[in-house]
Amino acid sequence: MNNHAENVLKKVLGWVESMREKDGVYGMYRYARSSPGPDLYGSCFAAMLRYLTGDLANLSGNQKDEWIKLIQSWQEDSGLILDPQYYSWVGRRSPEEARMWDSEYISYEMTATAISALDVFGATAMKPFEFFKPNLNPESIREYLQSRNWQQPWMEGNKILNFGIFLIKNYESNRCSKECIDAFFDTLDSLLDPRTGFWGTDKGASVFDGMGGAMHEYMLYFYCGRKIKYAEAVVDSTLSLQQEDGLFEPSGGGTQCADLDAVILLAGMYLMNDYRRNEIQKTLKRVYDAIFALGLWNKDGGFKSNAHHTSDRTFRRNGLPYVSNNGGESDMLSTFFRLGTIYLISRVIDTPFSSYPWLVNKNSLYWYWLPERYIEQKHEEHN
Repeated sequence: MNNHAENVLKKVLGWVESMREKDGVYGMYRYARSSPGPDLYGSCFAAMLRYLTGDLANLSGNQKDEWIKLIQSWQEDSGLILDPQYYSWVGRRSPEEARMWDSEYISYEMTATAISALDVFGATAMKPFEFFKPNLNPESIREYLQSRNWQQPWMEGNKILNFGIFLIKNYESNRCSKECIDAFFDTLDSLLDPRTGFWGTDKGASVFDGMGGAMHEYMLYFYCGRKIKYAEAVVDSTLSLQQEDGLFEPSGGGTQCADLDAVILLAGMYLMNDYRRNEIQKTLKRVYDAIFALGLWNKDGGFKSNAHHTSDRTFRRNGLPYVSNNGGESDMLSTFFRLGTIYLISRVIDTPFSSYPWLVNKNSLYWYWLPERYIEQKHEEHN
């Protein structure tokens, strides 16, 4: 690892530590410096980020236990894991916010995020997912997927990822049959647009929105070692979306989600297939260069989402006022996703970060970014 990579990672971890609440139990983190206080997302993304870099190994046993118990303490009898601050917002959100971020979506995403943070500690939720029981049969699974609003595949992709996480976790705990898993993937396969390899693009959605949605479903395919039905179309569609600045946001300057989504798809397809590999490598090199050339790595050590957002704008994750950051400010999600993007690119092409001993938890569905199990299966077949 060269000096640039070492400097970036050292400063990133310094920024993460500066977001930690020093009073109280270990593991309370702010989402960003301007956030009003620590929250579930800040604490969970910090855990995943510190795991990715190998930094969790530097904690004492007591610190890890405190962090685990903190996340577990947020679980309710229903099995949902919710930030206590969530309820104060739900009661006073606007009708527009309620339509954009409905209660099921946010409560499911918080829970899935918390489960994935517990995964990196080798820990689990303390209570079963009672809220998900009505979905544990093939017919309910098919109905859920067929009733999605496929004209908005990005939002639906997020919802399906969360749904899939709970489904697979229940299957791994012997609470549902393999028929449920088959129903899930078979139904998704039947809803794909063969032209793009994405969902919703045959229902009026843009290729960009289809890409942003499809990454979420395809992470579940990766985790389960499921074959990608239209892999070449996925590559063609994703490559077509790269902008002149090297990133994927149509208005320019990138966004942490769109850029990671595209890189997950391209890196995953690269490792699974031989299709357009040289072009994928060149595309990923442009992404890597753009992250630093556009100044997405801030001087404080964290990363920001977009190169053009200004500080007079405030961004709220899922509309939550206590999970907020100013434009151009480092935030926990952007830092985790930008670092994850660098890791993925470094799996495909040589970068200053390629020799770093990254850690990726193969049990964590929320960030199962590469088709590791598919690759392992193919390797076993070859041998």
